[in-house]
Amino acid sequence: MAKVLDLKRKVNSLVKKSKVTDEGFSYLCDNCDFECVGRKGIIVHIKDTHEEMFVDLKCGFEETSDKDFQSQLSKLVMNVPFCDKDAKAKKNEGDKAAANKVLGETKINTEVAEVEEVKEAEEEPAVKSYPLTLDFMRTIDGRTTRIPNYGSLVGRIARLLAMVVKKEKDEEVVKLTCQKCDIGIEEYKDIFTHIDEEHSDFLLHLCSMFPPARKRMDQFMTRAAENFELVVPTWEFVEKLQRMEKEKAENIQRIEKEKQAELRKLEMKQKLEEAEKARAEMKKKREEAEKKRAEAEKARMALKRKQEEETKIKEYKMMKIDPNDENAQEKLRCKKEILSIETSLKGKNINEVRKQKLSTRLNDLKEKIKKDRTEKKEKIINKRMETCLENLSPKQLRKLCLEYFNNIENLGDISWPEICESVKIGDDYEFLTDFLGALYEFATFHGKKSFKVGHILVTSKQSDSILEKGLRSVRDCVKKDSWRIPSSWDVDIPEEDLGDEWNRKDDSRLLIAASRFGKNLSKIMKSYPTMAVKATDSSGVVLDSVKKRFGYLLNVYMNRGVAVEEFGNSLYSVDVEEEDDWEEEVETEEDDEVVEIDNNDHSEPEEVEENQSNESKTTNGGDKNGVTESEKVVKEDEDDEIEEVETMDDDEIEEVETLDDDEIEETMDEEDM
Repeated sequence: MAKVLDLKRKVNSLVKKSKVTDEGFSYLCDNCDFECVGRKGIIVHIKDTHEEMFVDLKCGFEETSDKDFQSQLSKLVMNVPFCDKDAKAKKNEGDKAAANKVLGETKINTEVAEVEEVKEAEEEPAVKSYPLTLDFMRTIDGRTTRIPNYGSLVGRIARLLAMVVKKEKDEEVVKLTCQKCDIGIEEYKDIFTHIDEEHSDFLLHLCSMFPPARKRMDQFMTRAAENFELVVPTWEFVEKLQRMEKEKAENIQRIEKEKQAELRKLEMKQKLEEAEKARAEMKKKREEAEKKRAEAEKARMALKRKQEEETKIKEYKMMKIDPNDENAQEKLRCKKEILSIETSLKGKNINEVRKQKLSTRLNDLKEKIKKDRTEKKEKIINKRMETCLENLSPKQLRKLCLEYFNNIENLGDISWPEICESVKIGDDYEFLTDFLGALYEFATFHGKKSFKVGHILVTSKQSDSILEKGLRSVRDCVKKDSWRIPSSWDVDIPEEDLGDEWNRKDDSRLLIAASRFGKNLSKIMKSYPTMAVKATDSSGVVLDSVKKRFGYLLNVYMNRGVAVEEFGNSLYSVDVEEEDDWEEEVETEEDDEVVEIDNNDHSEPEEVEENQSNESKTTNGGDKNGVTESEKVVKEDEDDEIEEVETMDDDEIEEVETLDDDEIEETMDEEDM
């Protein structure tokens, strides 16, 4: 297309045309003022006379044959602008009218040619006179169809109609003029009439070009003039419209793309915001779930630790092991191993060698446990004795031991107030019974052997007397929950302050718990919740009547079933914090455990409850089988005597049973001096 436009400009600058006669157009060569009628003659002139110019015109069309190139030049020459020079007049002899007509048309054509020179820069072509030939009309129609949105059939007729009719607008007034006749046309509907009368050939060409519009050509012309600007399109104008349409499409496409990009950007932004919001919610939910999971895990672990601790404590209690003992784990392992070995020894398929090894190992473990229990027991009773000795001087200790051993064979006739007065401890019977109870525990621990209390040596004979006839300790042994106060004991009926529900079972429970916890009613109440309901007030404080009853029962128990009148219920005042006794309950019957005062071998059997309470089971570990003889603390088959400590001076250790009253007084006076 660019080469054709360039060729067209060169042809327009080299050739001009002019119409001087009815024979047709005359073509002029601007180079040499050559003039001829017809397009073929001017082309042959340029080729023969101006060879350099012809070669320049053919530049870019080397591959086109000469015949085709000359044909293309002929088409371009047909559309060259009119010349502004006067052509040579060819007058017919005797016809001046024709000459004048030619002169008038030449003048008009000259004005049209002046306008054609600037058509490339104008949107509307300035040519006012076009050849109304069928070929030229088809050329214009071909250009029209290349215009974007040319307006269908009506638009094509409007561009061809512009070759004849000119449309001008002055504000709201429309002026229609025939460019060929220079005659004004009043209305749009008059256009068809004018063309039919004055330019019938043009009308015939239109009908031949558009057969479907033949019958309604007047309507098509009217609509074309009304709806379109009557302008004949040039190639430059068509290309400009195409470029504008292309740019418009590109702009629309660009705007659409920008709009789509903006929508995508907005959609992406919304998606990002939604994703961020969802992420934040997910993070929050995850944190909450993690927090709940951590709390649940923490609670689960705490519950697990609690259950493990409870299981462990329960296991310790079942094995009669103190959980607070630093060697509790080792003791538990030993006891488990003992149970395992005992189970293995009961098997039928065990051989003698393995049986001997297991028996040896079992004996070693039992000896180890027995040794540990003995050491712990010794430590506990030594601590209790030290607590008592802190409040006794050596002089008071000798006097108290002397009086006690001299009257131990007949404690029922002893005057306890006189003993307290001679020892100078006032009427503190609670302290007195605590010391004598600790002395009983020492005798129980050492059996028939002698032992030392402070600087006093207690002989094996005196130790045996303490065990047989002396005041018992409330913690002499841990009692089973089935233990009950023997019916042969002289126990007063409970006072009315304790209520009608208080019975012998409650009295027995006080002494059972005292064998484990000592003088500590708080721990006793915790071990028997059902009894605590009637033994405490609304605030959980133990009733005074229960405290008095507990003191009285201690009096009865320590004096072997007969209460000492002087002691009354004064053997308990406040709770004493001591280490709980985790020793195993003895397995022997109560006849061997409790020596009755009346020495009646045929005393009534004690009342035993078959069903143990849940509270006592928890306290004692639920062991129904008791313990074996090898685990008892009391030693029965030992030597009768123990050698006295050789490193001890004779002045420091005095055998109380060989001293009479005068010797004791003299010794006390000497030490005072």
